[in-house]
Amino acid sequence: MGTTVSMDETENTSGRKDARDTALGWYVRLTSGEAGEADWAAHAEWLAADPANLAAFTSVQVQFDRMDSAAEAVRAHYADAMPAPVLPAPARRVARRTVLLAGAFAGLAAIVAGISLWPWSQATPTRYATARGEVRQVTLADGSTVNLDTDTAITVAIDDGRRVATLDHGRAIFDIRHEPSRPFIVNAGRRRIHVLGTRFEVSTLDDSLSVTVARGRVGVTAQEEDQPILAQNTASAGERLVYLQGGSIPHRETVDAATVGHWSEGWLSFVATPLKTVLEEANRYLPGDLLHAGGPAVAEMTFTGSLQIRDGETLARNLADFMSLDIRREGDHFILEPREASR
Repeated sequence: MGTTVSMDETENTSGRKDARDTALGWYVRLTSGEAGEADWAAHAEWLAADPANLAAFTSVQVQFDRMDSAAEAVRAHYADAMPAPVLPAPARRVARRTVLLAGAFAGLAAIVAGISLWPWSQATPTRYATARGEVRQVTLADGSTVNLDTDTAITVAIDDGRRVATLDHGRAIFDIRHEPSRPFIVNAGRRRIHVLGTRFEVSTLDDSLSVTVARGRVGVTAQEEDQPILAQNTASAGERLVYLQGGSIPHRETVDAATVGHWSEGWLSFVATPLKTVLEEANRYLPGDLLHAGGPAVAEMTFTGSLQIRDGETLARNLADFMSLDIRREGDHFILEPREASR
């Protein structure tokens, strides 16, 4: 008995193949070293247009990731067959392009299976960490710099083919050296931040992830290992993306780009922030949680301004003077209270 293939099935198969072909073209384009901001923006638009596009691009990305340093040779081999993707995708297709793309994609599985035949080496990851109250700047092998906030740890691996950092916990501000042929990737939980050359902050504090851009542009993907991309978002200078735990759609905020990473210069900056949060943040740089709010009314007061990170007593007095509060001392702890309560 013959098998009947419905028109819907034929269209679905064709649609998947179109998405797969375009995904491979996008991957080669974005890793060619010639892609600009317009390409990244168009790529994000293409990904958001159809879930099939997300799945197709992730499939290509995963297979290239498995190749590790051999991926560079594979990209070079197929580069001539990969014309720049166009948005929106044209209705007509060039036969030669179809054959080349299909052949290239099919060949990836065979290349991955035989990857042990490729001579490659991988840089030994280097771990950098700070203790509570410590802020430290490190210079990476490519000349990029990273400022580590208090109680922060990152792991970095850089070789001829890739630059990858993993934020294990805490907060760091990255100032990345521009290398179009070797994008810099920051892994934070199940999310990846893709950059070429920019200055941005990544934070995993308070059970959330935030990415704040001071200069340039970054792309953030939410993705489990070897799984389809859940979402991709971009942020430019003066923007912050905040991902709550388990969420793939970020809250977008506007910030003062000049204050991004202020903590790396010894300052904490706040805008209409509850005093309870201000004190919690300041305590991260002090031993023993020295600062406390004297009751709910004080804790809910809001503070806008900058505080220099100094010893607990000086910081408490500066904050009390600014907000017209009094200080009550209990041992090594400083309690901020309304002035009328202490008279």
